[in-house]
Amino acid sequence: MDHLVALQADLLRLDDYCVKNMLDLNPSKCSVVTFTRKKNTISSHYTLKGQKISKCDKIRDLGVIFDSKLLFDEHVDSIVKKASRALGFVMRMSSCFKEAKTFKILFCTFVRSILEYGSQIWNPRYDKYIIRLESIQKRFIRYLCYRTRTEYISSDYLKLCAKFHLLPLTNRREISDIIFLLKILANNIDSPELLSKIYINVPAIVTRHYKPIHLPLASSNYRQNSFMRRAGKSLNASCKTYDIDIFNANHATVRRMLSPYSQSPRRVVCRGMLLMNMSLWHGLKLVEFLVKTLHEFTQWRKVS
Repeated sequence: MDHLVALQADLLRLDDYCVKNMLDLNPSKCSVVTFTRKKNTISSHYTLKGQKISKCDKIRDLGVIFDSKLLFDEHVDSIVKKASRALGFVMRMSSCFKEAKTFKILFCTFVRSILEYGSQIWNPRYDKYIIRLESIQKRFIRYLCYRTRTEYISSDYLKLCAKFHLLPLTNRREISDIIFLLKILANNIDSPELLSKIYINVPAIVTRHYKPIHLPLASSNYRQNSFMRRAGKSLNASCKTYDIDIFNANHATVRRMLSPYSQSPRRVVCRGMLLMNMSLWHGLKLVEFLVKTLHEFTQWRKVS
């Protein structure tokens, strides 16, 4: 019970700090949530400004719904419904468009962004949630096939994703996990607490298939789906195929590398050579202009 008293004391200190700095707290907008999987929880009551803080089983914080068991099933239900409404709006309002690229821009901007916000927190493990999230993009691809006069076969979802250059949402969430982990390692995200939970694997003998992140044993499915273990496992699998410098990697390059529908290395190199040739061409034109100008200036000096 000592921690209950300590938390109430912290609330009183917070209230005192706000009063001294002329900040107003609204106790009616505050809630108490106990995050646990136990059936019997400790009964606790907290007050703020003399008012009792209400208890609830879930709370929305920065757009993510946290339930008392941290299952995030209610959050998945919420964003699926919201994305479905947004997709319906896009389909109704895009009847005057014809280009597939326009439909994709609208989908990625107004619909897919809803399904991917904060995915590092709530990325589901169970198939029933994964299927529900993926159903929104499947519905959009069916609509895209109809508008582009393409035959739609539900069993060829991955082939249709490749045709329209849309990565499955499961793969995109996995890539987002890897990028977020790399940002922590590169100190792009200043969080010593998160950095302290990453265990770098330093083997005595360097093997052909090196796993940069050490994954501690997990005794439960919930622990196995925690962000650090999930992202570390994905990064280890990616390092088997690609040469990724976990401390000094360009995140945009890694994202393109992990996406099967992005530009191939050969195409990137060719584009780089094209830009280099264009720069060389402009440089030669500049030299030609300077030589011509110098020649005209010399002729003018002779005449004068």
